Amino acid sequence: MKNKVLFGSMLSLVFGTAIYILFRSSSLKIFNWLEVLNIDFLSSDFRKFSISHIESFPDWFLYSLPDGLWITSYTCLIIYIWNFKIKLQSIFWISIIPFIAISSEIGQGVDFVQGTFDSLDLLFYVLGFIIPLILIFKKNIINSNTMNKILKTMASIGTFVFFIFIAFGSEDEKKSETSITTSIENKKNALSTIPLKTRLENNIKSLKSDDFTKDINSLDGIVISIALYKAYFQIIKEGKESQNPEEQKLAKQLEQKVSNSQIKNFPKLRAKYAKLIGDKLWENDVDVSVGGVRNINLNLTAHYFASNKNIKESQEALHEMLINLRFKQTNYRWYKGEDEYTYYTIESPKDSEVIE
Repeated sequence: MKNKVLFGSMLSLVFGTAIYILFRSSSLKIFNWLEVLNIDFLSSDFRKFSISHIESFPDWFLYSLPDGLWITSYTCLIIYIWNFKIKLQSIFWISIIPFIAISSEIGQGVDFVQGTFDSLDLLFYVLGFIIPLILIFKKNIINSNTMNKILKTMASIGTFVFFIFIAFGSEDEKKSETSITTSIENKKNALSTIPLKTRLENNIKSLKSDDFTKDINSLDGIVISIALYKAYFQIIKEGKESQNPEEQKLAKQLEQKVSNSQIKNFPKLRAKYAKLIGDKLWENDVDVSVGGVRNINLNLTAHYFASNKNIKESQEALHEMLINLRFKQTNYRWYKGEDEYTYYTIESPKDSEVIE
């Protein structure tokens, strides 16, 4: 049984890694590492064949199962190292990576950690940790592993580092604003080369992991994120105008997913916008903040706004971006604590509306 546990650890890791390199995004760091070794797996027949059949697999298999297998592999290996015994030190090493993974996913759900929360990812993390414990300790295995405590600790550290390294390799290369711009162009170029049904299905799947706010660090990044949503609108429009009932149905599914994404991300975009322009205007003693439910109000405070003329000019300069970010009101005061303020009501779409 003890050898089966070790074999199960290796098999889980190999199977999970295979799903990543066969089906997942070509921007994974692991592909760059393979290129360093002169291995062009992206151009291999295995990769091309698997990508051509990706639609045959459910999302949970492609996106959540590999995470659970990663946890399972780690848990089995650490349990093997510690002679299948639960002690204070072994508990620490057995649970540290599952704890990091589970708490990180929960943190994404409450917007404490960057990323997109997925309940299935959380479920597979938990199952990947619990199932090996139940199966292994139910058997009361006695292992002949004779490593002393120091060697076990060193082996555990090495295992921890190795699995963190694997997790790092499974991440997408960080999206710079240039790469986001490229993705917009790719969506546009694909219009004439890929069948509409395939484009709709691919966009539905891509929205599972798209987080347009994650790496924004400039106003240009916000503009690009808005442009991405507009790019989705174009393909939705094409799908709705199609004479094919299946394409019409897919267009409605994509529209709902885009709508849900906008509901989640627009409040974050508004908050980032306020911070970015606040950083720019700080030297001019202009304080910028967001307020209201879902950050729908933009508040600006400065002596500069003692003049109605300055308020009007500022509003005109900001108006287009405020509409695009779907703010509902701007409030101008000339000092903090002032009870009265000048405000503009903005007739902008709801966050849920998918528009051009």
